[in-house]
Amino acid sequence: MSGKRGDSAARHAGRGHEFNLCGRVAFGNGGSVAHGRAHVRRGEAMELLQEYATYPPTSTRLFVDKGDEARIARLKSEGFHEVPA
Repeated sequence: MSGKRGDSAARHAGRGHEFNLCGRVAFGNGGSVAHGRAHVRRGEAMELLQEYATYPPTSTRLFVDKGDEARIARLKSEGFHEVPA
């Protein structure tokens, strides 16, 4: 064993990811989702989800500015649906 297996989640969590709406860097597994949901609770964004029929199940989650109605309509036509707040 090379020691590289099993620590990919921890490695991913240690790297920051810039949030697309405000530019804040979120850390941790799920950090960007938690921050995005804060934008949804404040009424600034909409959470859109697309689920794929694969095993194991996978999904794509996007947080879109509520004012970007054209992008929201395009994403909904591509199979995304709004997650209730």
